[in-house]
Amino acid sequence: MNFRRPRRPVTELEMTPLIDVIFQLLIFFLITTTFVTSPGMTINRPKASNSGPLDQERITVEIPKGQRGAVIFRGKRLSYEELKTALRKLHAKDTQAQVAIDADETVEHKIVVEVMDLISGVGFQRIGIVTSPGGGKDTSSP
Repeated sequence: MNFRRPRRPVTELEMTPLIDVIFQLLIFFLITTTFVTSPGMTINRPKASNSGPLDQERITVEIPKGQRGAVIFRGKRLSYEELKTALRKLHAKDTQAQVAIDADETVEHKIVVEVMDLISGVGFQRIGIVTSPGGGKDTSSP
């Protein structure tokens, strides 16, 4: 009396076709994906012929066009109040730091002045404006 059950063959999942399908799906999604760039992040700086170099260790505040009431600071979009809080923390560490405003050439003068006022209100004394070299009119001769 043999009561043993017959052994069933061990079923294994074949991995090679599964990996092939995964790679095909990956390639399909990489090819069909469209990457969206953030609008309004490109800054066309105003040009100046008589500009000096800024410190390498400067704090930069970007003002892109079309984003009223907000700035880009260290890669993040911040409101004026959030910017003020972040600048206060930096001012506590280094009171002599230079702050550079990197504004698009089409940004209204009023907005640049608002940001300059905010920066000086925090306590920074050294404030500059980032420009591109060349292109400015030479006003030294009448």
